[in-house]
Amino acid sequence: MSADSYGDDKTVDTSKYNEGLLQIQRLHEIYLRCQTLSVKDELTGWNFELQGVWRELSRDANKLDIVHKLKIQLFDKHILSCFGYIKGIAENEFSITDRKKLRHLLMEKEIYLREIQDMCGKGGSYKDESSEDFE
Repeated sequence: MSADSYGDDKTVDTSKYNEGLLQIQRLHEIYLRCQTLSVKDELTGWNFELQGVWRELSRDANKLDIVHKLKIQLFDKHILSCFGYIKGIAENEFSITDRKKLRHLLMEKEIYLREIQDMCGKGGSYKDESSEDFE
């Protein structure tokens, strides 16, 4: 074995796995579930999945600008205003009081999360016309 495999001070240990690619795969799977839930008009499930997108992106987004966290918190505040509580078997159950508003907010939140994903370098890749080295 070489000295490199023992974590010699002169070398940097690098994982053979790329977490960025794994995160993109996880985000893709969450977005697929979001699409299914939105088409079925299952708004509560869609909201929970979007929270999963934020969990994946929040660390990178907060490094870019704290405003992303504040905007997501504002979305969540408005989303919460579309729910009411009803006393049920499971203590407190949610009821949606404004489906139209909630549907619109969830769509806007998903669009914003996709924009954050692009800003974090984990979304779409667009050709820069001024550059000749586009992959």
